[in-house]
Amino acid sequence: MPDHYLVIGGEGFLGRHVVEQIRARNDGSTIAVFDIIQRTNEKDVRYFKGDLREYDVVYAALDGITAVIHTASPPHVSGPNPPRDLYFGINVKGTGNVIKACQERGITKLVVTSSGSVISTGKAMVNVDESAPYPPVAIDVYTESKIEGEKLVLAANNQRGLLTCTIRPSGIFGPGDSQIIPGFLEVCERGQHIIQIGDNTGLMDFTYVGNVAYAHVLAVEQLTSPTSPAAGQAFNITNGTPIPFWDIAMRVWKEVGYHIPKSRKIVLPYALAVVIAYISETIYETKALFIDRSKLKEGLSRGRIKQVISSRYFNIDKAKSILGYEPRVGLEEGIVLSIQYIKDQKAAAAAKKTE
Repeated sequence: MPDHYLVIGGEGFLGRHVVEQIRARNDGSTIAVFDIIQRTNEKDVRYFKGDLREYDVVYAALDGITAVIHTASPPHVSGPNPPRDLYFGINVKGTGNVIKACQERGITKLVVTSSGSVISTGKAMVNVDESAPYPPVAIDVYTESKIEGEKLVLAANNQRGLLTCTIRPSGIFGPGDSQIIPGFLEVCERGQHIIQIGDNTGLMDFTYVGNVAYAHVLAVEQLTSPTSPAAGQAFNITNGTPIPFWDIAMRVWKEVGYHIPKSRKIVLPYALAVVIAYISETIYETKALFIDRSKLKEGLSRGRIKQVISSRYFNIDKAKSILGYEPRVGLEEGIVLSIQYIKDQKAAAAAKKTE
């Protein structure tokens, strides 16, 4: 049965792919987008511009809506001074506004993007499922705000007729990605792709963005009654193919012509990499005494090293059995699509300059 969707954050990386997935269902559903900025202007989409922290604006955008997919979240900024007020303003207060407005409007379906990090303890995570509890202390401020936001969403299930669930993706990449694939390419541009930290035995999840978007739509379609097994639940969503960090990095580099034989790799032991990272952090903090942090770029950090060498992957059996989720795009195809998107964007930008 068709729905009248509002995709919150629908102009963002994940949100745009959610719009594509709804459109691909071709079931007569209508699409509206709510975001703080409008970048696109598609004929089959209605647009609402506003801030999630302003309840009246959110309430107004929900007129005539039957299903909400909330993907909006500020960028996850690493560093010593993360924007706590912004994180909690959007991920907690803003999400609370969405819940309240849905209830006031009589909307029955709400799916919210959470994160696999909400159950992260900072230690290795191997095939972890949704039964894992929230940690006593979140790994960072951003994740703390995502935990509190998810708690609100799940507690709101079956309250005043609203059915809810959350999607916990991990390592999202794909066309429009501004972090993972561009990060790998930046390493190439610096000539640092010949360096490997650790023995490359830890496994990590990387998830194609279209698969994550698809899972959101499947979740909406399952929220049909209070007895639905999806109602009030959180779902891990990944590609289901954990891979060593440096393996996926090398696949990306190979796709853009930067293949490096293993014989030419410089492998840094973990202990040495930590010392180098400590020096890098010290240099960054020293510069920050004289230069605005917004103008500085962080280098290697001990936190990033830990992420690279540790296993971190999730079990997706629950999503498969309840949502009917199966990854549609594999890692190899996802990498090809991601690189092609970047090439197309560069070509379009170059063409525009010559006009």
